[in-house]
Amino acid sequence: MQIAQQSAQDQPVKWALEKDNGKAIWEIEFENGNKETEVEVDASSQKVLKSETDDHDKNMKHDKDDD
Repeated sequence: MQIAQQSAQDQPVKWALEKDNGKAIWEIEFENGNKETEVEVDASSQKVLKSETDDHDKNMKHDKDDD
């Protein structure tokens, strides 16, 4: 959770451990006012796989994929 929180810098509101192609992935959602961030973390390596932010005030979406 701390790794995802460092990426989002907000408070976690929802999280789930999912399996994607046999790989365990943490999906964590953060909120801060009108900003919502979703972070995906590989449960084994603890590497941030994806970080996506929606800014509802500016109606903008920012994606960051680490491949």
